Amino acid sequence: MSQNFNFHKQLSNRASLNPRIGALGESKPNWRSTAAYGDITFRYRLHGDWLFGEIIPAIEFVRENSYKDEASLLLRMELYFSGNLNR
Repeated sequence: MSQNFNFHKQLSNRASLNPRIGALGESKPNWRSTAAYGDITFRYRLHGDWLFGEIIPAIEFVRENSYKDEASLLLRMELYFSGNLNR
């Protein structure tokens, strides 16, 4: 089971923010929380409508680690290709 809250804010025609928070759990044998997390995705259109960059700082609290905080930073580039392969 999961409960997530997701928001979206368009900063300009090139940039957007997408913060998320959530909690994860399991129901067998009894219901219990297994993790909680939060992150913010900053997405920027680098070139045209096919090249995007994202920066995602995140924090996670996992039950297996006594809910100690685990921070991460994800840097991602996305390329979109389109067209017809048949000539």
